Order: sequence, then C-alpha cells, then structure tokens
Amino acid sequence: MIIYADMVADLFHPGHICFFKKILKKYPNCKLYVGLMSDKEAERYKREPILNIEERHTMVSSCKYVDKVFKNAPMPITLEFIQMEKIDKVIHANDISEASRKYWYRIPIELGIYDELEYTKGISTSDIIKRVKDHKIV
Repeated sequence: MIIYADMVADLFHPGHICFFKKILKKYPNCKLYVGLMSDKEAERYKREPILNIEERHTMVSSCKYVDKVFKNAPMPITLEFIQMEKIDKVIHANDISEASRKYWYRIPIELGIYDELEYTKGISTSDIIKRVKDHKIV
C-alpha cells in the first residue's frame, strides 16, 4: 500500500515525525511518499518558507520513515499524479478547514482515498518561529 502525504515541511520538526509515525501505525507495512509544496505554493498556502525546496527535500528525504519524496508536488493533488504514483491513500492532519479540505483534496475525497489523522499539538513551524523571535539572548 502506498500512502501519500503532502506538506510544506519547513523547519522539519518533531510534529512532522509524529505525523509520519501515526501514519505508519495506522497503515503498517505501507510505503510512505511525501510531496513537498513548491516555495511559491507554500507561500500561497501559509507563508513564505524559511527553508527552500532543496533544503526541505534534503531534510525529509533523510527521514527513516519516508520512502520517497517529491519536490514541487502537484497542489492540489491531481488524478494523474495519484494514478502515476499508484497512491492508495492520501493523508492529512485534521487541522484543516472544510474549505481547504475541499480545495486541496477534492480528487482523493471523490475517489474515497482521503483520510485524516490527529494533528500533533504543541509544536509547529509557526511556534518555532515565535520561539526564535521571543528568545532573549543573555
């Protein structure tokens, strides 16, 4: 079974790892493919990434839980990409709004291959950026 998750993965952190572990726990023995949004798409989705696509690719592709990483993955995900990569399930964290879910994941929802897993609270790229900004150097 091939599981696909797309993400920005800016400032790769423990929340990303927890997400991958949750996927592998729910779908043992699967192959985990991760699609990285382009820098331009990431900016449209959230904000301009701190790390560029090459840097983000280096980090995520080094993760032992990930079998394959796509740079500049199609966003929204397309039927052609799903078929070409033989993707069985598309996963996202459950922190997404209904409007975003319908926009970004319309195709996998229509195919009945979309699933959501619990968002890892307490750590995010936005939180890390805030920590850095708030950090007082002595």
